[in-house]
Amino acid sequence: MDSLHLLIIDDNSGDARLVWEELKLSGSRVLFEPAWADCLAAGLARLAASAFDAVLLDLGLPDSQGLETLRRVQETAPKLPVVVMTGLDDENLAAQALQSGAQDYLVKGSAGGKMIERSVRYAIERKRAELAQARRASELEALFETGLEIASQVSLQALLQSVVARAARLVDAPMGGLYLLQSDQRTLRLEYSYNLPEEMVGFGLELGQGAAGRAASSGQPLAIEDYQTWEGRAPAVPPVFHRTLAVPLMVGNAVIGVINIADNVRSGSFTPDEIRLVAMFAAQAAIAIQNARLYEQVQRLATLDELTGLYNRRGFFLLAEQIFRMAHRSTSELVLFFIDVDHMKQINDQLGHQAGDQALVDAATVLRGTFRVTDVMARMGGDEFAVLAYPSIGANSRQLVNRLQSEILRFNTWTSRPFVLSLSAGCACWVPGRPTTLEELMSLADQAMYAAKRRTGG
Repeated sequence: MDSLHLLIIDDNSGDARLVWEELKLSGSRVLFEPAWADCLAAGLARLAASAFDAVLLDLGLPDSQGLETLRRVQETAPKLPVVVMTGLDDENLAAQALQSGAQDYLVKGSAGGKMIERSVRYAIERKRAELAQARRASELEALFETGLEIASQVSLQALLQSVVARAARLVDAPMGGLYLLQSDQRTLRLEYSYNLPEEMVGFGLELGQGAAGRAASSGQPLAIEDYQTWEGRAPAVPPVFHRTLAVPLMVGNAVIGVINIADNVRSGSFTPDEIRLVAMFAAQAAIAIQNARLYEQVQRLATLDELTGLYNRRGFFLLAEQIFRMAHRSTSELVLFFIDVDHMKQINDQLGHQAGDQALVDAATVLRGTFRVTDVMARMGGDEFAVLAYPSIGANSRQLVNRLQSEILRFNTWTSRPFVLSLSAGCACWVPGRPTTLEELMSLADQAMYAAKRRTGG
């Protein structure tokens, strides 16, 4: 027989006893094990000391009243389902309790044993679903942050190492490899190994050959329960793997490589959630790899501004146009900032061009402190800068502007200069689905910057 540990927090011992009697008479196959607290303080102490499956909570207690009682229980036991059971037949209070996180609201005297049992069981299931959804959201948040972290690797080799190791760890697999499509567009090469046999590095596959080759050819993830017995196994691959997952790395509709995850201990299937998680990771990793390749290309083209170390105008356009094209094939938002150093002529005239150069370097320092390394930051010429940014989860353009202003204030507070650094910023947002070109976005950002400059007198 299943058992459920319930805690009733109710100052009326008779009401608590009646609940237990009703549950006993309900004919349930569930064994309800009783616990009772006559005030909130005693109930919170019981919750901290023992494990329960659910709480039946009266909102009118000697030491707490109303929804504050619910809030404090949730604060102490956030994963525990709470059923409010009170003498108040108040629809507004019931709605507020449910909106505040209670799983159900019962009125004393109108709920028999079967109703109480059903309410508790449903509350437990609803809470499980709620926690599962929260875990999923947390996984996605972690996935996003992991994507940002790998994207910050500008060295292609360091990036490949990070990508394959993190992909394997996402699904608790001990091995992995990362293949990149070669310039002939017909073969894959294993560029980096995570705990694979050393001799496999540099190993090549034709498209359609082996797990990685088939994933690259189809553009779809491929999960194999036991690679050793799989009929499509590449002959040259050492037969040391069991369950295997190959996920293509794609930029738009083009495959640029494959993440291959392998397990030499366990056979069986990767779960749909695991496959989906790695596929989402692969989508971010592909963009990061593409950006790293672009970065190396940009470096070779010498497109950095010598004074600030940011991209120069040419470097900005090379990267921005590529990112803008990629954004059109995805659901990513972009924010373009145009930023101008205020009172630059005054600094040069009164303090000299060396101080003016210092102001430009300081402006670049502030931008680096405000934006992520994955955002494209450039000195466009003179005292004008541009930043093409991906807003993070929960962020928007106004928050990014506020962050910029806070960074300027922090810089001026902690840095001694013969001038006060001041920047005027304007921004424009690109949203998927809107037919806005990069040139139009730049014009909007430029207009917004000059409007900000006029407002502040910069």
